[in-house]
Amino acid sequence: MQTPRDFRLSDKLILVTICILVRGCLAQRTPPASRAKGYSASVDLTLPVDSPARGKAVLETGRFQFWLEGDMKGVCSLSVREKYTGRGDPSNRPGDRGYLLWSANYYAGTPVGADKCTVKFTNNGDLQLWILYKGKTSLTWSSETGGKGVTKMALETNPDNGNFKLVTGYNKAIFNSFDVKEWLVLKGQKFWMGAELSSPDANSDSDTRVLSNDGTYIMILKGGDLQLLLNGPNPEVYWSLKKSVPVSQDVSKVAYAAVARNNDGIGLYTAAGSLVYKTAVPPWVPNYGADYHFGLDFQGNLKYYLMYKGASWTYGWQALFECDLPNFCGNYGICSTTTDQTWTTTAGCTGCPTGFSLNSPDHNSPPVCQRNKKVKKCNNKNYVELAGYESAMLFYATPLRISLGACKASCSADCNCDGFFYNVKARNCFKRTQILTLKKVTVNTGTSVFIKV
Repeated sequence: MQTPRDFRLSDKLILVTICILVRGCLAQRTPPASRAKGYSASVDLTLPVDSPARGKAVLETGRFQFWLEGDMKGVCSLSVREKYTGRGDPSNRPGDRGYLLWSANYYAGTPVGADKCTVKFTNNGDLQLWILYKGKTSLTWSSETGGKGVTKMALETNPDNGNFKLVTGYNKAIFNSFDVKEWLVLKGQKFWMGAELSSPDANSDSDTRVLSNDGTYIMILKGGDLQLLLNGPNPEVYWSLKKSVPVSQDVSKVAYAAVARNNDGIGLYTAAGSLVYKTAVPPWVPNYGADYHFGLDFQGNLKYYLMYKGASWTYGWQALFECDLPNFCGNYGICSTTTDQTWTTTAGCTGCPTGFSLNSPDHNSPPVCQRNKKVKKCNNKNYVELAGYESAMLFYATPLRISLGACKASCSADCNCDGFFYNVKARNCFKRTQILTLKKVTVNTGTSVFIKV
């Protein structure tokens, strides 16, 4: 026979069980699509790198989430991510944050190694990202919307397109993530003439990686032509849509680029929305994607991406093959292609020129080709010559039409000249301040590279 003490013990166990279940349900509660000003939250980056508590979904719609998060390197971010709808029950994937599409602090230069990330939506309508870094709390990004009537932050729900907004009480958007171009153009966004995409610092495949601006490569729309450029004081074109593929249409009236309406490529449109040109993609691409976008990867390639069956991202089109990229194998690295019996072509980094060796700058970086000894570039007449090598930068560069001897003499006397490419057939001289990846060609084009050693 049970005593009152037994009943009290059972009651306690039941209450504890209910409490645990309720707390579990509350912890898994779906975030709202919008929040009013006055909200704040933090995540602890001193937790193990695989801890789901290093990130917090602040807002959520059917397809997208707005996150306060830190990655494995301790970089804080406010991010828009797209949920993987084809991976099953999200409760079975606590560490799955979805696919990164946009970071509020992409251009902010947020430091690596923070201990804590905090989001504050102030009472005067400013959204802020604060970090605890080396014992000091500091502001790393602000929407700069304070005092402008902002009362709410929200993810767009009609349509559900991933646009993050800060709006007034009259639902007027003061801030739109769609207006801040980073490395991607999402479906529904318009990439207008004069806008610019900037390459990220790393690959975006990792679910927990936070990307920041590297800016080595940029994409622009100029004269109706999509162009990729190597960034610098004088940006250099290394790919142009009009020069790379047959474009018979008149693109002079093109005003913006966007994901084509049938999800079958990158479309170029007039200001009135009339399609002028569309990149060709394989016929399977529009049928297997749950979503689409296009943009730059960290190596400077333009790709058209799709979320394959809602479970993973891949690309259905790319502007360039690996060896045609400016620096796929790093400075001085040699890139070669091979074709197997099934006519499948693969690219690989196959070594360094004579006088160079593979070395790692630090323990966190992959090996790159470096000179075996330091050289003086001023009045240096010593070169290593490699016949049958080209560079992605040559096709769009304007050469000097001079003899080989004159080209070599010009580079030798130039303290900023790292080497040059020379085509004996056309007498074309291409001086370079930095030799990037060398592409091995399989046909005799008459081009050789000369590098100071």
